[in-house]
Amino acid sequence: MFKIIWAILSKLPSNKLILFLRLFLLKKRSGFKIGKNVKIGKNFGLYPGISLSIEDDVIIGNNLSLKSEGRNGKSILSIGKGTLILSNVLLDCTGNLSIGKNCHIGRGSKIYTHFHDHRNNLLAPKDQPIVVGDVNIGDGTTLYEEVVVMSGINIAKNCIVGLRTVVTKSFEEEASVIAGIPAKTIGRRFNK
Repeated sequence: MFKIIWAILSKLPSNKLILFLRLFLLKKRSGFKIGKNVKIGKNFGLYPGISLSIEDDVIIGNNLSLKSEGRNGKSILSIGKGTLILSNVLLDCTGNLSIGKNCHIGRGSKIYTHFHDHRNNLLAPKDQPIVVGDVNIGDGTTLYEEVVVMSGINIAKNCIVGLRTVVTKSFEEEASVIAGIPAKTIGRRFNK
């Protein structure tokens, strides 16, 4: 019944009543914690087996896609207070995904928490094992449009990740400016 009602509500244009009904339905769903003043756009694609924790004042744009590669309810998506997630974003929740407080996730960005291990050439691609790696995005970090973050990555607090950057390694230094394919540190956000 939840899936049917959710499918209908997620397609309707956002107004105060529809937003209220979406949030009411999410709050009633087991394993979901939704804060105050949360706004969720249309076509919020829920995938079974993902536990949600969304803090206060989060805004999620249209066409957010959540996916999971079959971990049977073991993954957690945590979104910190005041975070803005723009439209057409894909969040892979095969592993745990934590987005800190006051973050900005740009349009068309993709964050992955798994990959297929292609090192064994004796296995067909469909039989290759899935490797899961949790992703953590630090408080105050901005990912501009069409950024791709691969699994197992940590990005420190207050970083800026440039347009169309592909993040293939962790960045532990706070306030880094990160860009490129593959990503590298190109500067500092704040002067010391």
